[in-house]
Amino acid sequence: MATEVAQIPAEETPAVAAAATTENAAAEQAEKPAAEPVAVAAAVAENAAANNAQDNNKEDAKASPAAAAAAADGAADAKKDGGEAAAAAPAKSEAPAQKFNVHKTNFEKDIIYLYQFSRTPLLPSLSPYCLKVETWLRLVGLKYENVDHKMRFRSKKGQLPFIELNGEEIADSAIIIKELSAKYEKNLDAALTAEQRNVSYATIAMLENHLIWIIFYWRAKYPDNVLKGYKVNLQHALGLRLPNSILNFFFKITFGRKGTKKLKAHGIGVHSAEEIEEFGKNDLKVLSEMLDCKPFFFGDEPTTLDVVAFAVLSQLHYLSKDIAYPLRDYMTEKCPNLIGHVSRMKDKCFPDWDEICTKLDLNAHIPKPEPETKEGKEGGEQEKSNEQEGTEGDKIEKELEKDKSNEKESTEENKEKEETKLRLELDGSRHGAAGATAAPRIMSNQLFFLSLADIFSVYPAIFKERSEQLRKTKHIYLPSDEQWQDKMYYMLLEIQRQVNEASDVNISLKDIDKRDKPVFDPERITKIISPGVSPNGRRSRVLKYCHATTVRIRLKASARWNLPTIANAAKLLRKPPLPVNFQNEHEMRLAYSLIYDVFRYKTVLCNALSDVGFFELEENQKYIKDEQRIWLMLFELYDRHFRNQLAEVLWRHRIRLAASISRMRIGVGALRLSQLLPIHLQNEKVAIAAANPVVTGWINPFLVRSKAEADKILMEMGYTVHGPDDEQPLLEQHCKWDNICPLVISVIPKDRSEFTKSVLMTKHLFIMQDKNFSYGPAIMSKLMDYFQLYGDILQTHIDSPRSTAYLAALFYSVNRVNNFYVYGAGANLKDYRRYMESIGVNNIRLFGDAFTSFPMESNRFRTVVGVFATPPNSFSAISDPIDLICSRGGDLSMLEVLTESEVSDEGKQRVGCILEEQLLTLTMSMSRPQIQFVLYQTHSIVNTENEDMVQHVLQVINKLALEKHRQAYREVKRLEAIAEAEAANIPAAAMSKESPRKKEKLSAEDKRKSQPGEPGEPAVPVVQLPRVDSIDLICTPDIDEFVLDTVPDICINQDNCIKHQTTGSFLSLIRRKSLTHLNEKYLISMAERRGLFGKPDRDKSKSKAVKLQEINEQPPPDATYDNSSATSRAAGQQAVSIILASTVKLRYGVTDKDELQLIIV
Repeated sequence: MATEVAQIPAEETPAVAAAATTENAAAEQAEKPAAEPVAVAAAVAENAAANNAQDNNKEDAKASPAAAAAAADGAADAKKDGGEAAAAAPAKSEAPAQKFNVHKTNFEKDIIYLYQFSRTPLLPSLSPYCLKVETWLRLVGLKYENVDHKMRFRSKKGQLPFIELNGEEIADSAIIIKELSAKYEKNLDAALTAEQRNVSYATIAMLENHLIWIIFYWRAKYPDNVLKGYKVNLQHALGLRLPNSILNFFFKITFGRKGTKKLKAHGIGVHSAEEIEEFGKNDLKVLSEMLDCKPFFFGDEPTTLDVVAFAVLSQLHYLSKDIAYPLRDYMTEKCPNLIGHVSRMKDKCFPDWDEICTKLDLNAHIPKPEPETKEGKEGGEQEKSNEQEGTEGDKIEKELEKDKSNEKESTEENKEKEETKLRLELDGSRHGAAGATAAPRIMSNQLFFLSLADIFSVYPAIFKERSEQLRKTKHIYLPSDEQWQDKMYYMLLEIQRQVNEASDVNISLKDIDKRDKPVFDPERITKIISPGVSPNGRRSRVLKYCHATTVRIRLKASARWNLPTIANAAKLLRKPPLPVNFQNEHEMRLAYSLIYDVFRYKTVLCNALSDVGFFELEENQKYIKDEQRIWLMLFELYDRHFRNQLAEVLWRHRIRLAASISRMRIGVGALRLSQLLPIHLQNEKVAIAAANPVVTGWINPFLVRSKAEADKILMEMGYTVHGPDDEQPLLEQHCKWDNICPLVISVIPKDRSEFTKSVLMTKHLFIMQDKNFSYGPAIMSKLMDYFQLYGDILQTHIDSPRSTAYLAALFYSVNRVNNFYVYGAGANLKDYRRYMESIGVNNIRLFGDAFTSFPMESNRFRTVVGVFATPPNSFSAISDPIDLICSRGGDLSMLEVLTESEVSDEGKQRVGCILEEQLLTLTMSMSRPQIQFVLYQTHSIVNTENEDMVQHVLQVINKLALEKHRQAYREVKRLEAIAEAEAANIPAAAMSKESPRKKEKLSAEDKRKSQPGEPGEPAVPVVQLPRVDSIDLICTPDIDEFVLDTVPDICINQDNCIKHQTTGSFLSLIRRKSLTHLNEKYLISMAERRGLFGKPDRDKSKSKAVKLQEINEQPPPDATYDNSSATSRAAGQQAVSIILASTVKLRYGVTDKDELQLIIV
């Protein structure tokens, strides 16, 4: 677009700030060709020098800055000689430019070379136009390479970005996309209708010619905030050696001056700051309404409009939160769907976003070449040091000294290597006898301390650090907030209108959205007494004692893996991995079980290979890239006791490898190889799970409609079916329904491999799932009945898609649940949706957005009453990690995390992110007024993730609630003080309507007018609140306070048998001390409080703490159901007199028409 030439400061002023270059003049030559001839001449001369340098070899290229400086000096001389000399300079420099039309002369065919701005720590590009082009290239999948030109080059139009393709330059982001779309047939808008294309074109014009300039206005007005808000390092961005302080100084000077000129030329700069801010908010509102609840603007797939919107909105969203920017805050608070859109586009187009912003790598998407050799690195360091020396004599002297030291170190190192190699060979021949070398002793000591180490010991310190960082950023909304109660009142009023309009006169509020759901097993009834009925919520006696369905498992002493399993594992461990078509899930589990053990023993395997110097041999160096598959072959060789030959490359070293592993075991005193591992990896749980004959899973009620139908299918397959209360032991070809988890059944087939090929598995009638992932969903499905609530349920994260599908299957028969929402699918959203469709799950709504990404003011969760909080965790308590890996589609990265033997710096960072996500998940779940209970689940043995996490968040939330009520009390006291001062000095008639005293008087007059029959009745006095010194007496109302509750016993016999089982789950139930039921009673009580039944009686319906909270000012209500205007209130009161007639008649038993009208009015 033509406006790209005038892109502000982010695109032009860094070069000016450097003071050593004149790119700004070149960028402005299209606008002012005659006004600044000297600057134009200097810029063209510099470009010509750069072109010439790239045509020559690398040594000549180093002289290009000097050539540019010389050209700039020549242009300065031309200024003294007059206009003719200035005009001659470009004429001389244009001749070589015609010879070379592009900057990248050694280009590869069909590779797109993109010229844009340098990276920043928060955003890949500060220019929305550059980010637009790169996003489009990534989205359509074209090969491209960013040219690291340190922002020295511009296109022939004076713009950035521009590309070079096969020796041709293409400038302007819109033209780039247009040309590439036509050349490679990559039109993102091909599926759009003509009307949609018109809408897209108009919206893109609004974004690029209006909203972008509003953002540029803020940047030009606050140049210092640009550097701080995006953490820009000009020294790195420009590739200069000048101190950042000097560069920043010049940047701030030129940024505002040139930016203001361009803004006024555009037209946006003539308006006031308030008007421009209002323009921006209107643009964001339009975009938000266009997007609505769709993942992208025109459906499920992104188009060009999504690319442009992402490039522009990212400039707002990724600005540092430490910098105040009203437009960014407005988008966060009022347009949360735009935040979700940015996150979706980021995950889709920039999976390496963190690497880009951390390393500031322009080409993070391109695989990196092999690292330089030691000699090459030394040569580079030597070359770098030479450049920093003062005189030539000093350089030579230091080079000689360095060469001598390097030669001496190299000689000593080679000698040491030869001695170590000789000792290793001697030790190998002696089978680890008395001649053990120092290297194995070091390895044994390392493994000894590693075997005693607890990698979870770092969790408390990291948790303390992260919790302190998040302490200042918490916000909370309470059920006692009057504004929230008004919202719920109007929402229930609308639902009641639908009730009264329904043909069925007996329908109630809770039945309006309820659908009759089929019952899978009518005979299975778990009678759990709600805490609303019984103080304990428990049964008084045990009906029957349960019996476990476990069997004795013996691990095989022989080799556990066959050749197909090893081949599949080798394909998966290849870099990049090869596709594997598993015949059934049993084959998949075997392959990943083998990889799990390989990763588990990787420290021992690496030490053994290093001990024998395997990779130091010249013929084995080609296997360095394939190290994981070498681990696989070595582990398999050890599993076969070094007897059978599979890998020739290891077979030659079998004796020395066996001796090395034996020495490590002897050095530590390990009777088994697993004793060389850390404590958390010593358990053979994967081998036990693989050898377990019991197959556990759940019957899919979406395809098998009843328990009787499931029993029939099982019996036709030759199984004997036992009920959940059957005491007989589980035998081969027998199956048993679980006594705790509904739908779950345990089976012992003759052959697990054949069972996975049966109709039950292939047609998804039976979903294989470890019981560790079943307890949490089973309990969650009972909590709506337990608390007698109606509404929607939300799950915060998907740790296992099968577990989420199981919860959806349980809700299949729960009438109290209207909708089931699941967040956090991320980049796997399509795969998870496809999986849910394949197994027939139709009562779940999956979202890729993170639960914690939505602001507290979002309307997205207004009907959610219960939250199933399942944040990421260490998964250290699960008994079958392979079930988790297979349910996630074969996640090797998760497998590597589960088998870490020690916590590296990267691991600590990941642990910090996990703990932070747990904190945010619990905090944001408990900070929303509509949430009545939270079931928190982890699969961890670490107290930091379990009890400590829950107790910390519970304490913080309750403290914030109490502080909010105290703040409301202080506000009341402040208003009282103002009223007393006015009463002492100003007559009431002279007061403004906003005065507290005037409001009091007007309110009293209105009450007297509304009761003409009792003219002598005095006005209701203001409640006398305690003085300031009694603020400690303020307490949190029960509806605002959270408490820990005992997880209900959902076993059919209710004998607390779950406490005696290894569930692999930590479950904590958090609920409000007093639950808020949004039903007819709530609607009537709110109507009474609002005075629709006569004189309002607030003293009976609310405690003082709640009354204080009502006076507190709250954020503006959501636009979705804000009917608090005067017109809406009048209409609402008129509607209530009609709508509530049936409800009041039913509730109070009033039959007389006049009496009924009296109660309503």
